[in-house]
Amino acid sequence: MRAGELDRRITLRRPTKAQDSYGEPLITYADEATVWAKVTPIAGGESYDGDQRTNKQRVEVVIRYRAGIEANAWLFVYDGETYE
Repeated sequence: MRAGELDRRITLRRPTKAQDSYGEPLITYADEATVWAKVTPIAGGESYDGDQRTNKQRVEVVIRYRAGIEANAWLFVYDGETYE
């Protein structure tokens, strides 16, 4: 990976566990860091879920190594959009 390919800024958001007013578990997300990344769109599409049309956009994100990040738990924000 060449450093020049990391040309986009993304914000990493880590999950935090909390409880709501009824004591139920609640997952919220807190901004952890803003880092340089390579963001490549992969595929997208529309589908119907019941009577609702849904859109999905898949992207591949490459960043420098950071300890503690779990790919399936963290979110990231790129260009005003939040991605899982």
